Amino acid sequence: MIPWSLREVKRKRWKQAQEHEAGFWVKPNAVPPQSQRVKERYEGLLAEMERQGRLGKAVLEVGCGPTCATRVLRSVSHVFADPLATVYRPLCSDSIDGHFVSCLGEQLPFQNAVFDAAFSFNVIDHVISPSRFVAELARVTRPGSRSRWASIRTRACLPRFAQS
Repeated sequence: MIPWSLREVKRKRWKQAQEHEAGFWVKPNAVPPQSQRVKERYEGLLAEMERQGRLGKAVLEVGCGPTCATRVLRSVSHVFADPLATVYRPLCSDSIDGHFVSCLGEQLPFQNAVFDAAFSFNVIDHVISPSRFVAELARVTRPGSRSRWASIRTRACLPRFAQS
């Protein structure tokens, strides 16, 4: 258990980091090069998982930022969750189809077992409680899904998720 004072410092630092994130993304021309980089990094694997029918129909991306890595998936319904969703949505391409929800990854406002897959790219190091975050991803994915969830920090982890 983290002492109360340390939790508060951690929460304060998290808020400062969120303000920094928002400030970075609203800069002119910040989104297009990052969106392209994210697409190049994840599109092949995600498309292959989609072709193999491993994703189901309902996909959640937590910590989507304005780049929305799972946007490359065409046969699923998307929900994009991020504490800064209201900042990011206007920055996203109009071609990104999905529902944006402003929330913490540790407090997802969804019922249990409503998603076939949940993705999170480079987010776990940005949350207040990593264990709660992972528990929430597991809670909102359907039991028995071949691709229940992944919190992926580096590209090297992707093949492990693809094989799960």
